[in-house]
Amino acid sequence: MLAACVESLDGQTIPGGGRHDHDVVVVDNGSTDGTGAWLRRWAAASPRRRLVVREPVPGLSRARNAGIAAAGGDVVCFIDDDALAPPGWVAAHTGAYRRSPATAAVGGPVVLTWPDGRPGWLAPRLEHWFSALDHGDRAGPYPPPHGPYGTNMSVRRDVLAEVGGFAPRLGRRGRSLLSSEEADLWRRVWAGGHDIAYEPAALVLHRVTGARTTRRWVLRRGWAQGRSNARLRALDAPLDGAAVRRACRSELALAVAGWRDVVRAAARGDQPAVIDEVARRSGHVSAVAEHAWMWARPGGRLAGRGPRRSRRPRRTRPAAAGPA
Repeated sequence: MLAACVESLDGQTIPGGGRHDHDVVVVDNGSTDGTGAWLRRWAAASPRRRLVVREPVPGLSRARNAGIAAAGGDVVCFIDDDALAPPGWVAAHTGAYRRSPATAAVGGPVVLTWPDGRPGWLAPRLEHWFSALDHGDRAGPYPPPHGPYGTNMSVRRDVLAEVGGFAPRLGRRGRSLLSSEEADLWRRVWAGGHDIAYEPAALVLHRVTGARTTRRWVLRRGWAQGRSNARLRALDAPLDGAAVRRACRSELALAVAGWRDVVRAAARGDQPAVIDEVARRSGHVSAVAEHAWMWARPGGRLAGRGPRRSRRPRRTRPAAAGPA
């Protein structure tokens, strides 16, 4: 899958530049198979524009931060190894910055593909758990509250430096399905007075393989999202006892109220709705458990970077973005 991903990046064309007017940085986040050796051969074939960075500590946020540090362009585009970029992907991202110099970040649609086949039970209602994203065919401001998804986004390097990159305590690590590292980043970007754009032409194909096309995986994903939401809340302010109690009461109320939707969906025989609702409710339960765990830790709050939240005046942007 990685080979196909980087091949799609090699095939990018940028109007006004060359076919390869961009660098490709691949972060090896502690792989233990033959990936490292394959990447060394891949990079040696074009050392001027291919770079491999090794980040041995597992964690998607750490890997992305390592890639940001190694990238040389004014704009950093992000894609995951299980995605494919159509030939105009980089051009669509950089074009959005040229049209609007105030733009700090860009995101586009994520279309799911099913290399191993799509199970019959996996209805469109469940696609959001697999990062499907579509905000329509019109470019414009990115709708809050989440912002672009990590498998299809770009950010100006100076903005990334200003807001502090990705929080290491959020995002995937090993088999953990923790997330919300992107939501945390976009909240800081918006709080800094910056614009995030939606570009429908910047589309990627996200390949969902058989290992994730199980009901159990969807339920695990829902449970992990609740934990992620709790950690995201803890980054905003210290977790005093009153805040923990309020958060737990709110999450428990949502979990209990939502089980009516589960029962109604089961009565209708709507299996996808049952799976979706159970995954959502389990997330509320896991958020309670995560808040309790964080409060029980020494210091009574989540350790990690304290992102800057103050609103800054918007800075003047250059008229055009440089190479990605």
